[in-house]
Amino acid sequence: MNKNIFQTNLDIEDTAEETAAETSELQMSETQVLENSNPVKILCIERDEVVGQTLTGLLQNNGYTATLADSAWDAFEKILDRSFDIIISSSDIPGTSCQEMIRYCKKHHPMLEIIITSQKPQIAEAVQVIKEGAFDYLSIPFDEKTLLEKIKAAHQEQINNLVKTVTYSVDEEASSRFINPLPGYEMVKKIGNGSSGVILLVKKGAQKVALKMLRHDLFGNQSGKVQIERFLREAEILSQVDHPNVVKIYESGLSANGSIPYILMEYVNGSNLTWWIKNRSISIRKKVKILLKICEALQAIHQRGILHRDIKPGNIMLRNDLTVKLTDFGIARIIDSSLTGALEVIGSPAYMAPESFIDSRHTDHRSEIFSLGILSYEFFTGIKPFTGSNLEEMIQSIKNEKPDEPVKLIPDLPVEIQFVIGKMLCKKPEERFQSVDEIIFALESLLKHNPTATSHQSKSLIHLLLGKTPVKYWA
Repeated sequence: MNKNIFQTNLDIEDTAEETAAETSELQMSETQVLENSNPVKILCIERDEVVGQTLTGLLQNNGYTATLADSAWDAFEKILDRSFDIIISSSDIPGTSCQEMIRYCKKHHPMLEIIITSQKPQIAEAVQVIKEGAFDYLSIPFDEKTLLEKIKAAHQEQINNLVKTVTYSVDEEASSRFINPLPGYEMVKKIGNGSSGVILLVKKGAQKVALKMLRHDLFGNQSGKVQIERFLREAEILSQVDHPNVVKIYESGLSANGSIPYILMEYVNGSNLTWWIKNRSISIRKKVKILLKICEALQAIHQRGILHRDIKPGNIMLRNDLTVKLTDFGIARIIDSSLTGALEVIGSPAYMAPESFIDSRHTDHRSEIFSLGILSYEFFTGIKPFTGSNLEEMIQSIKNEKPDEPVKLIPDLPVEIQFVIGKMLCKKPEERFQSVDEIIFALESLLKHNPTATSHQSKSLIHLLLGKTPVKYWA
């Protein structure tokens, strides 16, 4: 294989001298920042395990990072916690249609490029998926060289769209120029992009920080002005939260020419909790300490009247020294209240409280406690407490079912921890812990008494942890 096939900046570099008169050094360097940021991450959605393994193996052998999902729901869960560049999906997806998948991704993850594959290609289907926003439509079996060329082209298209996303010039002649809103900072690489903007790693001297910019195409109308106000207002509120376990916001505002809304925030060099759950072994006592720090971060924002709205492992960052950072407060996130279809409801449904699916006006800090309970269950056991092959089944599981007792999955887990998790997972908000302060007290008591797996009969400690009226969540 030609190794250059995934070095997407080669064509630009080869023609740099020819276009030097037309391309400024600033434009080239900033564009390359977007191109050369990270290895291309590809999510492969394929129900046929043999085909899926063959495809991911091919991609990995050619320098890509490839992850396999075997259903729509599996894919949605992986998309939520990981930042993919490209999706290669079978047209026959268990749980939804490929058109629905494309519509969801284009709305919530617009920078994703999608290639659809089909063992039974149809012209009508090909036309429809391209119309919905897919990059290409390939028949199976496909030529290996052709697939790799399509991936290269799709990644280049993503780069082009990213450049457009952070282009704010109204001058048509300079419309492809990337404008740095903070000229005093040097661009290093792109570290994230989503439905509302792009996040870049920048530095000033030795200091590295994260720069988030609102997508310019979101505020070209009256509704866009509201987005700018929300973007800057929430940034201002969060800038007042000074806590070691909450990502810091240093500065926010508009660029010198007044055209670019931006937020300058703390750069967290680490991995999210999802990665730690899947890849690293942590002692139970250290897990309790980490959970305590997450609670202290939530306590800090709740005291400011702020709801995070999206508590899940993907939004908890851990440095290698296990320092906890609560991130992604949905700043400038477009909140769509017209949840009419199954896919429209998906935000992070596997971590939502039962009342969240009834009316968002019913949610409060106790809803976040339920989400924290789901996160805690997964953190200690390695699996999610509520499951489903599709969104409807997942919602019904959260509303009506009770997961297996954690101690049945992890025999060494002290039962006291199970009771704390259970009280967070009560279906009725009034039966849960009523504040994060109560959970902090319970976790500090656990650490003080140092429970072990042999302390299953410590009823007095359980009553201390759960208050005067312990809820018997676990049978």
